Parts: sequence; structure tokens; C-alpha cells
Amino acid sequence: CAALCLNIQKSNNQPAAGADLLLNLSDWITARTCNGLTTNLSPVLIQLLDQLPECPLTSDSSQPLAIPQAERLVARLVHSCLQQRPNYAEALIAYGNWCYRWGKKIVDSCCVLTQADATAISQALDIAQPLENEQLDDLLQALSMEQPPANCVEVCPEVARARDDEAAKNRLRRLTFLADKAPEALDAILQIWRRAIANTYDYYKDAARSYFQYLSFKSGSGP
Repeated sequence: CAALCLNIQKSNNQPAAGADLLLNLSDWITARTCNGLTTNLSPVLIQLLDQLPECPLTSDSSQPLAIPQAERLVARLVHSCLQQRPNYAEALIAYGNWCYRWGKKIVDSCCVLTQADATAISQALDIAQPLENEQLDDLLQALSMEQPPANCVEVCPEVARARDDEAAKNRLRRLTFLADKAPEALDAILQIWRRAIANTYDYYKDAARSYFQYLSFKSGSGP
């Protein structure tokens, strides 16, 4: 199947058939994974991947949760399938399901921060050694604590953001290892946290986009 996919991708004259084969190959890899079998990167598969664009969600080597090679392959194949056939219903559902599943895994694992994020936090705090696991857990708990409902409806997002940031910094200051840190250090931690959260929810955003496009296409309102 990989060899046939490669030939069609190189010929570039049968986009619909090529998209079908990419989805079939992703299904085959998924089935192997579900049965506890590994999928090795054969020379033909490597050549095929060279013909395909990266999946934005897996192109960054720094991930909060290690995504197995087979799952990364599936994401890349389905994403490439949609690049060639954007309104392919089965591929839209497959990509949406993949994005939602891994977004949920990341959130459920509480691995929102990558190693690079942890290093950046240490640099912001001007400490040579990374935070201990217990300190990092306390930090994450303080950052992820839900806000109580506001007494009034905020009409300005900037005002709401400033209020939430100040509340988060107050929680951070209650941590003994952050009590004497400068406001700039706490601001830097908040920026790192918000960037990490945004990266994590990219999975959910892509899932929602795929599902919505699928529904639009099925209802006849899609492009």
C-alpha cells in the first residue's frame, strides 16, 4: 500500500485516488497499533513521507506528551489526505477524532508544560536547576485553578484578562519558592503558561474545525 501511495504521490495526477490510499494506509497503521503491532519506517514509507507535508500538530519535536511514532504517522497521513481532498468526509472525521483523542490525553495527563517550558520557567526565575517535581506540581495547580465567577459581566476582554492575570499572580506569590520573585518573573511564567495552554488546545480547535467542516459538507452548505 505504501509503494502504491508513493507512486501516485509522485505522479500527482490522481489526487482523489491518492487521498483514498493515504487514508487506507492510516487505517492500516491504526489497526496494527490497536492489535499491539508496531509499524516500522520502511524505506518506501520514508520516501512517501518525504512527499507529504508535516502535520502542524506533530511537526514540533517538543511535545507535552510523547506521541508514539505510529500515531504521528497516522496524523500526517490523514492531514495530507485532507490537503489533497479537503471535503473528504471520512478523513475529516478521522482527523477530528485523532485531534480530540490526543488533546484529551494531554489534558488528562496534566502534561501541559513541555521540557522546554520547564526550562524557560527556570530561566525566568533565574535559577540554575529546574524546579523539583513537587514545586512544579504546586505551580501547575496555582496556574490552572479555576476563577470564581465575576460579579459583573466584563465588556472588555483586556479588563478580564488583566483581572485573571492578577489573580493568578496572587496565587503564585503564595508559593514559598515564588514569594520573593519580582513581578516580571511572574509575568514571564504566566506568558509561558498561556502559550502552553494555547498549544494544547490547538488539538481541540483542529478537532472542532474538522467536525464542523464535516457537518457543513454533509448538510450541503460546504464549499
